[in-house]
Amino acid sequence: MVDSEGEQDAPTRADAVAPAGDHAGRPPGPRPGIARLLWGPDRPATDEIAAGRARATVGGLAVLVVFLAAGALHAYATPPFAPPDETAHVAYALALAEGEIPRIDEFPEDLPIPGMPEGLSIWTANHPPGSYAILSLPLRIGIAQGDPLDGFWWARLTNVAAAGLALVLVGRIAATVLPHRPRVVVGATALAGLWPYSVQVAGTAYTDGIALAGTMSLTCAAVAVPPVDEVGDAPGEPREDHHDRRGRAHQRRHGGQDHEPEEPPAARAPAEHGPGRAGQRHGPREGD
Repeated sequence: MVDSEGEQDAPTRADAVAPAGDHAGRPPGPRPGIARLLWGPDRPATDEIAAGRARATVGGLAVLVVFLAAGALHAYATPPFAPPDETAHVAYALALAEGEIPRIDEFPEDLPIPGMPEGLSIWTANHPPGSYAILSLPLRIGIAQGDPLDGFWWARLTNVAAAGLALVLVGRIAATVLPHRPRVVVGATALAGLWPYSVQVAGTAYTDGIALAGTMSLTCAAVAVPPVDEVGDAPGEPREDHHDRRGRAHQRRHGGQDHEPEEPPAARAPAEHGPGRAGQRHGPREGD
């Protein structure tokens, strides 16, 4: 502000410029906690979209809490080895804990967990051993501490925790693909986590939750890779489109100077052949 004498007044609070951020009132910088994990780096957004993202974060967390509670309740309420194929999964994990990779036609000889039925083959041996190696850790700890059934319960909860991580990654993928549609994040996490079969499989000593967490991790990393036209843009700078890149390349080829676009041949034809030359070439000759 400038007074009548030309002196500049000190800026008032109303004249101060608020720090730039995603929306008004939000300072720049990294997002806190789960919001940064869900939405990733800060992106420009209107107040409405920013408020929608905040509500979607709360909604996604609510879905996650309900899923973990339901999965843990199912894990403790279901008797051991009541779900089908749980014996084969646990036997595979126990074989890996002993340093062996079983065959599909092999029958477990040692049954250290109470209630583990006999006469069932380890048909799950046709699966990759990675997920079973993780599942074998709580089983092996329970056996080493003299309480194999306690290790069995922890194996179920391990699968529940891994499925919860997969649920968070589902929301992260939805937020990456459609960052300006926060409702999709809540819908995707609710569809994946509140499906009854998802809770049932998570609360069992299977490896579906562990395998799903690995799959979602790879998918999340794949969708986070920027497209080819975004590679080279510095963080925080506005993204350049195809025409901006072509214009910058044109300036580099011509020494950094702008040149007027060259006229097409059709536009140069009247200038090259004026009325005088046209009349001399095509006009009537003398003596005709």
